[in-house]
Amino acid sequence: VSPTGGLLIRSHLLDSRIKISGPVFLTTDKKKYESVPGEEEEELPSEQGSSPTPAGPLSKIKNLFSGGTFNRQTMANLGTNFLLAYGFTSNIFSTILTASSWFISSKQSGLSPLAPGQWKEFVKIYTGLYLLLNIIRPLRFAITIAVSKYFETAIIYVQEKLNVRKAKAVGLIVFLFNFCGTLVMMAGGIALASLLSGVPIWA
Repeated sequence: VSPTGGLLIRSHLLDSRIKISGPVFLTTDKKKYESVPGEEEEELPSEQGSSPTPAGPLSKIKNLFSGGTFNRQTMANLGTNFLLAYGFTSNIFSTILTASSWFISSKQSGLSPLAPGQWKEFVKIYTGLYLLLNIIRPLRFAITIAVSKYFETAIIYVQEKLNVRKAKAVGLIVFLFNFCGTLVMMAGGIALASLLSGVPIWA
């Protein structure tokens, strides 16, 4: 213990970038830190593996289900390929959800969800299935990661074939896959649900 009431300790830090000259006095005043002169400065070796490694897409996805937050900025950090793949995968799940809800509603009532008074029941079924399928949300992200590499290949292909910049190639892929593709899948899903339930779409 120092005469001033401070605690005398010798600090050993693992960071080689910080140099400690002699013993350090920690006084009750947090703003005052004094070192004792006259001792050699010693440079301590850094600990192996102390520097953090960059987080890859898989670890970032893992963080989403371990207390992390998932928002537009998070998706943007994962790259354009992930954004495109996520939108496409979400549309596929939406199509499955809509077609399944259409089939159940038509089968139970014998009427199309477009019939008077049936849309409300269709929405109830859709909401219930949505909450249920939300349990397998990690599967959706796993599929997104798996298909994201194909979107990267598609972007490069469009750039080379049409001789356009990346922004235009991405815009074209969004229009073809995420817009036109979704319309085709949704129409096909509803038509299949109508066929399997035996209830015409407009009945």
